[in-house]
Order: sequence, then C-alpha cells, then structure tokens
Amino acid sequence: NSMFDRELNKTFNYTSSDSQTMEWFGQNKKAEPIWATNQRGGGGRRSAAEWIGSGLIFNNQSILNIPYNHSTPYNNLIDRFVEFYTDKNEPINFGALYFDEPDHTGHMYGPYSEEMSQKLDELDKTLGYMLDKLVENDLFDRLNLIITSDHGM
Repeated sequence: NSMFDRELNKTFNYTSSDSQTMEWFGQNKKAEPIWATNQRGGGGRRSAAEWIGSGLIFNNQSILNIPYNHSTPYNNLIDRFVEFYTDKNEPINFGALYFDEPDHTGHMYGPYSEEMSQKLDELDKTLGYMLDKLVENDLFDRLNLIITSDHGM
C-alpha cells in the first residue's frame, strides 16, 4: 500500500492524490493497463474500472473511471457495472472491480480467524449476487468472469 522509489525520491501511498499520477503509473513505457489495451483494440471497445490508477490516461485511452472508495458497498459497485454493460448507447466490453476483502480482514484478524470465516461467507453471498445480476441481465453467457486474489488472502 506504500513504497519508496529511490529514483523519484518519493513515497507512494495509494490513498494520496499525489500518488495518483503518471509519474508513478507511467514509468514503464512498454506497459499499460489492460483496460487501455482493450480500448486501443478499437471497434467500439469501452472499458470501466474501479481501480487505483484507473483515472489516468494511458496511450490516449481514458475510460469510465469509478474512483476507488473502500466504503462503497460491493453490491452497489456490481449494480453500476451491470448498468455499464447494459447501456443502450455505449456499453462497455471490459470491466475491472476491486474488492478490498478478504485482504483487509485477513490482515486485521489473521487468515484462520472467525472474523475471516464470516467475511468469506459475506463474500460468497456477494459473488452470488454478482452472478444473479449477470443472469438477470442476460450477461452471464456473454462475459468472461475472472476472479483473482493478491498474496493468498
């Protein structure tokens, strides 16, 4: 969540607006976020992301950006992305959501705690909600859903 860069002589912190710049995210000129690559493919491709750094413009590709906010309920984010996918005029074909759980709970209470078990139950219900929304909106058979996790939480 924070790191020091010797070349910049600065510390990155994901909660700081000073860290949400191309100075941090654009250092490697050979790489770009997957949402920018998607849009560069053309043909009406549109991306949306609720991700740290997703408000930056890479290779002239700006996307529908939902600023990361850890207090936004996950079901609200899911609803918003379903709306983006089902927009009549300019639907997205790529979306990236970030859930800060179970990482947060795992760091607070440990990976084998009762709190973690309860959080996993909540997340299971959230995933069920997402799947239900995709089915309800005729998206389930048209989307590839990829779920990833950082450092094992």
